[in-house]
Amino acid sequence: MHIAGISVVLRDGSTKIIDLRTAEETILGASYAHWYDALPAGEGNAISLADLSLPAYLSAVPNFKRLLELNGWDNLRNTMSAASGNLERIPTEISLLDWDDTGESRLAMRELFLSCLGTAGGFPYFGPATATKLLHKKRPDLIPIIDSWQLCAWGKPAYTRRVDDLIQVMIELKGQLSESADQLLELKGRLKSCEQPWSNLSLLRLYDILFWEFSNSL
Repeated sequence: MHIAGISVVLRDGSTKIIDLRTAEETILGASYAHWYDALPAGEGNAISLADLSLPAYLSAVPNFKRLLELNGWDNLRNTMSAASGNLERIPTEISLLDWDDTGESRLAMRELFLSCLGTAGGFPYFGPATATKLLHKKRPDLIPIIDSWQLCAWGKPAYTRRVDDLIQVMIELKGQLSESADQLLELKGRLKSCEQPWSNLSLLRLYDILFWEFSNSL
């Protein structure tokens, strides 16, 4: 069935069909892309101290003082090393649309999430939003930003720390992106002539911006 626009599931679980012209205007109006999406993501398979600041540019500011008070430099380095090792297991070239939902791929994603979430021995005080805003910069085609709104959109508790909930949201988003893949590709094509970062946004990030902007108006 042909869809006249991009189908987005909003934070209240409702679905909105956004025509391409409106979608383009909405993306170009997302000023926060200047200070989050335009940031360099650093080395693709490593998480550094500087990388821990990436979520701050999308309203998720880590408490660096508490990171060091709780862990100290040595433990924090070990945590970054463990997270980097798990990140390296996730291929850089795979998009969410092409991600195979297998036991092996779920395990790799599960271990990556666990190594970043503060409640699972990762970075202290990093919840799903902070962790995924960090990881999305490393794998912008694959790892979505999963905040409380995105969790609610798919019927999960807003402040869950269950990794299985995060992976299930990824699977739901894969299906949603598949439904509007042609329209998202057309939208991406329309933005190619625009300045960075809009010209380089992944399909997943285009969807995420539309999700946030239209959920914000509810």
